Amino acid sequence: MPKGRRKAARVNQVSLAKRLGLSQFTVSEALRGSEKVAPETRRRVLVAAEKAGYRIHASARATRTGRFGGIALLRGPIADAYWFPMDLLFGIEFALDRREQRLVMARLPPDAVADEKAIPNLLRELSVDGALVHCNPAPPPALPDLLKRFAVPTIYLNVKGPHDCVHPDDVAGGRMATERLIDLGHRRIAFLTRAGSHYSIADRRAGYETAMRTAGLTPQSLELPEAMGRADIEAGTRRAEWLHGPGRPTGAVAYSLREADLILRTALEEGLSVPRDLSVICAAADNTNLSENVFGVTSVEIFWVAVGCTAVELLMRKIAAPHQPLDSVAVAPRFREGRTIGPAAPRSDAGSASG
Repeated sequence: MPKGRRKAARVNQVSLAKRLGLSQFTVSEALRGSEKVAPETRRRVLVAAEKAGYRIHASARATRTGRFGGIALLRGPIADAYWFPMDLLFGIEFALDRREQRLVMARLPPDAVADEKAIPNLLRELSVDGALVHCNPAPPPALPDLLKRFAVPTIYLNVKGPHDCVHPDDVAGGRMATERLIDLGHRRIAFLTRAGSHYSIADRRAGYETAMRTAGLTPQSLELPEAMGRADIEAGTRRAEWLHGPGRPTGAVAYSLREADLILRTALEEGLSVPRDLSVICAAADNTNLSENVFGVTSVEIFWVAVGCTAVELLMRKIAAPHQPLDSVAVAPRFREGRTIGPAAPRSDAGSASG
């Protein structure tokens, strides 16, 4: 081999140990973040490993520890690929980086349920220890039992169930949004919803209704069908009539930015001023649809980064004890200021709170 072109030797734990004057055991423990190693020693090992270009070999790690040191993010079929919160992915990656774990993304096989060995085989091919599952609106009904039977450590994202799930607290989102309007003096507050099967539709409405009844107010809902577009004349007429009807609301809690956008456009077309004549707040917004927020809608924000971090934490516990059900976690939302809510204006036709 010509001078100056010697092939660099592969960096492994033995060579790292020699460079640092440590035992291989100490280097190994430091690389996996063991508290048996002093913090300063762990830092020395990690810095040296990074400079030397050390990479953990999955097969060697599995042979040594019985684990691959990685997880899979399994998403649903291509039909729901358009919706995936990027902040959720960021939270997952952040939590895995802190644990020096790999992330592999894959789609659920078309025969995931029909062929009961399809998913276990896929996870072995990906060299991972467990899976986060994200399907919209929900995973196939037979999937949880299948994964449980094969003892595949699994946590479900954005799914509501008693065990092994992490999801936004949508009840809190609906309640927080409604309470904000009540605090501003609104008494006629409607919930703008949509048709659909995802649990969050019922949960956000439940939070809204709880806040209304606690304040002694009567809930009212307007369903905006999923297929309804802005150019739909009949639907637009329905919204306009609702805004001009007797005892019309002065405030509205929207299921999502889509519903908020529809009612705000109709309100402006009908000559109403926002928020003087109508205050609108969104019960759940996220960075996935911020580009849709052209009106600067005041919102309760889903904290997707926290959802991702929490899901990884639960999955690590699940990997350690695959047969142990873990209580599901609802991650609290947070408030985002906007330009679409204000104090309720006095109305000459204002009736009773339940009118």
